[in-house]
Amino acid sequence: MATPQTLKLLLDDFNRANEGPPPSNSWTNGITTFVAGEGLVVSGNKVTRKATGGFEQGSYWSAADFGPNVELVAEMSDWTNTFNNGLHLFLALANIGSTSTDGYSLEVERAAATTPWAIQRSDNNSKTQLATVANQAVASGDMIAFQRIGNTLIGWLKPVAGAWTQILSASDSTYTAAGKVGIEIKNNQETKLTNVWAASLPAGSQTYVALRP
Repeated sequence: MATPQTLKLLLDDFNRANEGPPPSNSWTNGITTFVAGEGLVVSGNKVTRKATGGFEQGSYWSAADFGPNVELVAEMSDWTNTFNNGLHLFLALANIGSTSTDGYSLEVERAAATTPWAIQRSDNNSKTQLATVANQAVASGDMIAFQRIGNTLIGWLKPVAGAWTQILSASDSTYTAAGKVGIEIKNNQETKLTNVWAASLPAGSQTYVALRP
């Protein structure tokens, strides 16, 4: 197990006047859905989806690539257990387009009475499920992280008053290059983020590298 390292990059703290979509010029709208004028917005120093429009809305960080070993961390200031509420984190995004997006996603969604997690692969914007956990509750203030280290994809949770815990993992070698990171918020504005971190991780077999303290 590797010693935690200070490799974290604060990608965005959204501490600015309301704007978007997209949340700034460093973000571009569209990951799996591509509707003009829809995506993430800055509202009240947080990022969330646009209030109106499609069921899923997202934006990706277009200013830089991360990886091939990569980590994305989101701090949820707001989350409610409303049916279909959801947060999706994306790594290794490439060929981003309505019929061409490739990469991996960690999807945390509220079902009728549970919160299932899933790791999925996107091939030409068509998803294949790689791993799932039937129920892992989340709450406002929690942090969620998605890592790719080699061919291993890992989803992590840090409760507001707890430590990082691995929730699920999968192995897949379809996409191995560096790529973009992104975020989708599903269904409503009840999911909001205050901070997003991203980092390219060093090569090797680390299983715990740079998760934010």
